[in-house]
Amino acid sequence: MDGLSVLIEGPFNFLGVTPDINHICTISVYVIFKIGHRFMKTYMTVLRAILMLISISSLALGVLFSYQHWDGSDNLLWIGLLLFMIMVGDHYFNKRVHIRRKEDLSDRD
Repeated sequence: MDGLSVLIEGPFNFLGVTPDINHICTISVYVIFKIGHRFMKTYMTVLRAILMLISISSLALGVLFSYQHWDGSDNLLWIGLLLFMIMVGDHYFNKRVHIRRKEDLSDRD
């Protein structure tokens, strides 16, 4: 038995159930929901902070390289601009989702 099958079949052995993809997906979804909303919010906040730092860094390096007339400055500026647009789009998308949730909650009351 290899390590992956032990990892997958281990939790099921005491039940006498042979795992298939449906069992694994069901348990995965259950674990994700049990981890909780708070963990996912923290995880997304960390990802957004990393995206912000990378976009600001690439824009700053692109400007510095452009000022020094170094090769690759255009690529860094485009990458930084693309990441910045993704960051702004994510912000407005989340704002819109938050407003919809707020409206749905007020409609229920």
